[in-house]
Amino acid sequence: MIESDLLFPWLDPNLHAVRDQLKDLNNSPAISKARKFTQFIQRHPVASVFLGTFFITGFLPFFLFLAFVAGSSVFVLFSILLFQGGVLAVGMLFLLGMFVPIVLFGTKITAVVYIVYMITATALRVAHVLMNTIVRVPSTILKGVSQKFHDLFPCLGDGDNSRWAKNKQTKAVTLNE
Repeated sequence: MIESDLLFPWLDPNLHAVRDQLKDLNNSPAISKARKFTQFIQRHPVASVFLGTFFITGFLPFFLFLAFVAGSSVFVLFSILLFQGGVLAVGMLFLLGMFVPIVLFGTKITAVVYIVYMITATALRVAHVLMNTIVRVPSTILKGVSQKFHDLFPCLGDGDNSRWAKNKQTKAVTLNE
């Protein structure tokens, strides 16, 4: 089955006929002779040199004609391209005259905007660090002072587990009795 049978069903009989003809052609005497000739050339290098020389000298007039035609065609092609390049260059002078000042002015504006951006970004980073420091330092000092205070006066702890709260309860009990 050929892959195109599903895509192009109307080509199906033609493709199968062409495939069968190619199978028959592969076994034909002309292809067999051509195959034998190429094997002979590959096995005998002198024959390939002879055939190369024969073809080069046999087709030399054609190669000379081709060289003259191609040479003149290349000359005409480069002349046309040179003319079109000149027309394009003259046409682009106005654009170039406008492009250079725009690029120079745009470069300066871009540099100024980038410098302002860098200054603003740096100022915001410094302000963020300062704000974190300003917020963190008092709370750190408060934690440190309260820890020192708690270490110095452990009886002033928080909740019912502290000695001070227990002493207060015992004093209240003794006063009530």
